[in-house]
Amino acid sequence: MRRTLLLSTLSLLICLMSCKVNKEIKDGKTAFQHKQYAVAAVLLEEDYKKESDKIKKAELAYFLGESYKFNNENKPASKWYDKAVELGYGTKALYEMAYVLKKMEKYGLAGRYFTEILEYSDRKEEIRKEILKCQEALILKEIVDANGYEIISMPFNTDASEYSPQLVAQNELVFTSDEKSGSGKGYKWTGRGFSDIRKHSLGSNSSSDFSNVINTDDNEGSATFNRTRDEIFFTRCFDEESDHFCKILRSSKSGTSWSEPATVFPMDPSVNYRDPVLIENDSVLIFSCDDPKGFGGKDLYYSVLEENDQWSAPDLMPPSINTIGDERFPTSDEDTLFFSSNFLAGLGGLDIFKTYLRSDNSWSPPQNMGMPFNSSDDDFGLIYSPYKRDYVENEGFFTSDRGGKTKDDIFHFIKRSEKKIDTTSTIIEEPIVEEKKELTTVLNLKVLENSYAIASDPNSLLLGTKPVENASILVDVNGEKESLNTDEKGNVLISVEESELYEFLVGKKDYLNTKDEFTFSEADVDIIEGLKTFKMEIVIDRIFADIEITLENIYYDLDEDFIREDAKPALDELYEILVNNPALSIQLSSHTDCQGEDDHNQDLSQRRAQSAVNYIVQKGIENSISAQGYGENQLAINCECEECTEDEHQLNRRTTFKILK
Repeated sequence: MRRTLLLSTLSLLICLMSCKVNKEIKDGKTAFQHKQYAVAAVLLEEDYKKESDKIKKAELAYFLGESYKFNNENKPASKWYDKAVELGYGTKALYEMAYVLKKMEKYGLAGRYFTEILEYSDRKEEIRKEILKCQEALILKEIVDANGYEIISMPFNTDASEYSPQLVAQNELVFTSDEKSGSGKGYKWTGRGFSDIRKHSLGSNSSSDFSNVINTDDNEGSATFNRTRDEIFFTRCFDEESDHFCKILRSSKSGTSWSEPATVFPMDPSVNYRDPVLIENDSVLIFSCDDPKGFGGKDLYYSVLEENDQWSAPDLMPPSINTIGDERFPTSDEDTLFFSSNFLAGLGGLDIFKTYLRSDNSWSPPQNMGMPFNSSDDDFGLIYSPYKRDYVENEGFFTSDRGGKTKDDIFHFIKRSEKKIDTTSTIIEEPIVEEKKELTTVLNLKVLENSYAIASDPNSLLLGTKPVENASILVDVNGEKESLNTDEKGNVLISVEESELYEFLVGKKDYLNTKDEFTFSEADVDIIEGLKTFKMEIVIDRIFADIEITLENIYYDLDEDFIREDAKPALDELYEILVNNPALSIQLSSHTDCQGEDDHNQDLSQRRAQSAVNYIVQKGIENSISAQGYGENQLAINCECEECTEDEHQLNRRTTFKILK
């Protein structure tokens, strides 16, 4: 590896600065604060052995769990979080313990721990989302089929991290590694080496340095190449203490030499840019960055190649792809974009998803790739080989820290066309026998709204339902009340006891409040790994002001205005809406068909509307409600009266209500 020689004065200055930092690192907590997690783990264990105070030991155990977690070492992290919980550190350690168990594919146990702390934590919405993720992962794990794939660890994998593979030729793989160099210089975040871009000839057992122009004293990685393989875009991070100050650089090849790398476009020095990939015939560059203007965490952005070989300023990709979590490591295969997210529903950690650009230039909803590509750990950097081989249906490479490994490795996946080979046991750790526990019972309540062919017209064709985000739910259990809100998928998770009655008042601004209750005997239920999950849906209606909505099944006897028995259920439903929305003002209207005299029809419609109002008012309401008869002045079907069919006359004889602004 080439390491740039610095001027002696600069070397001395850096040495003095380094010595100053090292003198500050006297204990594990200081190392942790400097994000030197590998150093912190060693020092914290020493501090833990020396400490006799129970409260201080609990805190040290928690920071040990954090240090191992940040270095992606889940087993020791879970061990130290467990000690912290045992020593009384509280729900914070229990939460991290549950999070690590989820990464270790112990979804049922993780879900039970999350449920256990739900009552005591002030992070209820976040914890409910984690419980839902555990449930989704259990279901996803049940339905996926990994048969037919061989998963093979690459021979160049080491105890360090190898990640982000790229095929530059049929038999040549380029990737990133942070294996320590012979100089022994280490990266304090991980305790391993500075990362470099390396290359490997498929069929051999070792790898070599990619280029002494691309690799430097800084951290290089996550590269992508253009179609002709004479241009490289890659990440370079400039901070010795942590994973910061990352930029995307670009270099061109002339003959066998690469040009001095330069930034692709002007970059904000406070923002980290990583993980580039070229799509759309090398005209669009997609990458990840942590710009605070995004949706949260690390998001995917894109830049477009303009005239004079210049790249445009970054634009944020849509919320169908980006979440409040992390989206990273985009790759592509023809018209399909792959990326990894730790927020979208998956098996745990970073999961690989795929999407594609539709004809209307919108991205399709991301689809989880499932097993064997995803596991409970971090999975990312998926590429398919464009080179076809006999008796091979498809093959490629991806990165994962699965199977209990503490560092990232690159795996080769291959699906043969002759027979299926089940090798899942090679990538899944041996199951841990868990202590038998009672079932945890929860209710997954989903809030929906109706979706219409014309969004602004509730009288148009009903297309189905869609989830309502951030709907408010007032839960009433024997007079004890709790307020909750749905997540972005319209879900909320509630711990329940089957002996209790649960009543709900659901609403949202610009929607009608709706009451409902939960009946255990009639609900759908799933039982997976100790979690008993009941399911319920509540549909709430959007408020369409000043639009007449027809009340179905309200009929009157010929030339009469009294309310028939078969009309009462529809009016009773309207009464319930008014009771649940006492501030609502409505107008009840009646319409006749075109048969008969105008004055008679006007009088008849007014009397019918008033009869409907009287029926509701006598039941007792606080709302403002008025009656309006329209006679034959507003026909729904405007046909020639003598030629109208009886069905058309019936559609014109209708009772409606309208919410007044």
